[in-house]
Amino acid sequence: MIKNLRYVFVSALMLLAGTAMAQTSIDIDADYKTLFPTIQGESTNDDKAPGEFNETTTSTAVNGVTLTVTASATDAANRNRIWSSAPRLRMFDGSLTIKAEQNFKKVVMTINTNKGLVAAQNTASVGTLNTEGVAQNNGTLVWEGDANEVTINIAGNTQFHKIEVSFDGSIVTPDPVTYEEINIAKAIELCSALEPSKTSADTYHIKGYVVEIQSFSKLVDGDANTFGNTTFTMADTAGETDATKLFTAFRVYGLGNQKITVDQDQFFKVGDLVVVEAKLKNFATDGGSILETNYGFIYSINGVSASISNVKNEAAKGVVYNMAGQRVMNAQKGLYIMNGKKYLVK
Repeated sequence: MIKNLRYVFVSALMLLAGTAMAQTSIDIDADYKTLFPTIQGESTNDDKAPGEFNETTTSTAVNGVTLTVTASATDAANRNRIWSSAPRLRMFDGSLTIKAEQNFKKVVMTINTNKGLVAAQNTASVGTLNTEGVAQNNGTLVWEGDANEVTINIAGNTQFHKIEVSFDGSIVTPDPVTYEEINIAKAIELCSALEPSKTSADTYHIKGYVVEIQSFSKLVDGDANTFGNTTFTMADTAGETDATKLFTAFRVYGLGNQKITVDQDQFFKVGDLVVVEAKLKNFATDGGSILETNYGFIYSINGVSASISNVKNEAAKGVVYNMAGQRVMNAQKGLYIMNGKKYLVK
């Protein structure tokens, strides 16, 4: 009996060891201080902050895997950054080199893909870099090949949460980063606690009913006066009239962090239940302050977190699944799964 238990124990250890060898996870958000001990501080958009650096910097090894961050030699103003909030590693050009003691076959990089970021234009020195995942907020860059070193050439603002290296290609693409969901009362409480003109370090999912649509700008190609965003007030109760219970969603983009390209009556209306993904801002004015989002986008409307056109477009790329886990090329009516989330096509 003891001998049999010993075999089971040894087998379990071998399985764990095999798992560790098959995949190495580098969580930059959680471990940036130990990964980059030479960076003595964090950045808050100040070029003299200790989190700003131009020097080529190699991380502490994790299971033999290192990250080397290099800034552009031709543009000293574009520094790399260890930011004051997630995603911690933010690069504006230069390169990120991933190196291991043995060949790896897949690397999944979880990144932020809010507006203005251009990670889809990044390239790799060897192998192939799939950038389809950047279509969604907090999406993924996926590298595949067979090498012990790959350099990702940074085309522009790219912000990293986590990097997972697979030696046998078995990594399952991680779920997108999720944020705490708060109601309007909580958003008002947190926003009121901020100093004037300050923005929260954290991003939230802010849930409430649309009370008033203050502005709506449908994006029109060739018209520089259209912006594809909307500003509206939200409350925990539909039809709320108490100004102290209202919160402003300021110039937010549409579903999937995309600019709005449809008319207002096709997009949403007063009384709809929406979730906005954004940071909070206590915007100072001469007469006091406005509690609002720091831009952001509409994460869902009445429980639907992607537009019908988005689902159909992604289906054409072969990255949408039905509820049985099968890929679909033509999304009809029903529930579908994309990037680990459920979407409804009506």
